[in-house]
Amino acid sequence: MKKKLASPRRSAFRRRDRIYIFPNRFGFLGFALFLVILAAGATYQNNLVFMMAFFVISLSLVAILQTARNLRDLEVLSLNVEPAFAGNATAATLSLTNRSGDPKTNLEIWADFTGTNKTKTRFRIPFLASSLDTKATANFKATFTLPAQRGEYKMRRLRIGTSAPYGLFGAWIYLECESACVVYPVPAGVRELPITTVALGEDFSGHKNYAVGDSMNRIDWKIFSRHHQLFVKEYHDGANPRIEFTLSNSNKGRLEGELSQLSLWLTMAREHSYDFKLNMPNFNSSFASDLNHYRRCMRELSVWAA
Repeated sequence: MKKKLASPRRSAFRRRDRIYIFPNRFGFLGFALFLVILAAGATYQNNLVFMMAFFVISLSLVAILQTARNLRDLEVLSLNVEPAFAGNATAATLSLTNRSGDPKTNLEIWADFTGTNKTKTRFRIPFLASSLDTKATANFKATFTLPAQRGEYKMRRLRIGTSAPYGLFGAWIYLECESACVVYPVPAGVRELPITTVALGEDFSGHKNYAVGDSMNRIDWKIFSRHHQLFVKEYHDGANPRIEFTLSNSNKGRLEGELSQLSLWLTMAREHSYDFKLNMPNFNSSFASDLNHYRRCMRELSVWAA
């Protein structure tokens, strides 16, 4: 029996080799000039005019090749969009590499995102036109406003275009990539935190997965010897309250208001460095106050659908 070969893993960023190119208004003017010169040469039977016509068309052919060459050997390393509240401004960073021996000039970059919700909301991130040196990697930044609809938005496509070096043709390529942007619910509601319990003393409260930056002294080596996974012991200091938030989801008409309230409380708890946990249907977090824990809980609020 023949063994099935495992399919190669799809890369996070897949590049299409096809380069699209089309004349812009200056390209059409150049073509019109070619027709006028060609007609004049045919009318007066002048070889010098014919040479001028062929020079114009030759310049156009060279422009096509050079414009397409300006987009070759580009590779996207990463695209990160900072999560933020709906309707607020945020920033995106694109890391792009030029693997060719030619500098890339006048690059124009757009990233299109589409929502996973029922409305299929879309938005575009416009990066500033810029250049890229030979065999170099650069980070391009953009500031934009998020849509008013909460949720998770997936990258649809990344478009890189140029009209350099002659400005007669516009060329572009599409890059497909796996990237997402999380839009948090707008924080609103009562600003008083529902603090109900305060524990005294520093007590062991459980384990969590090891993350970069955690103290090596708190790693539970006994668990590591049994499961070969790093877990960190968590202790609760009575100086800070521990707050438990719960999404009741009892009234669908009030869902957005309840999500906004929880968004406000989670943000306030994070700002005060309070340990908190979030209870939702099919999601129950542990007590923590770090940034990763906050973002994980906020993402659950963002993508929640009744």
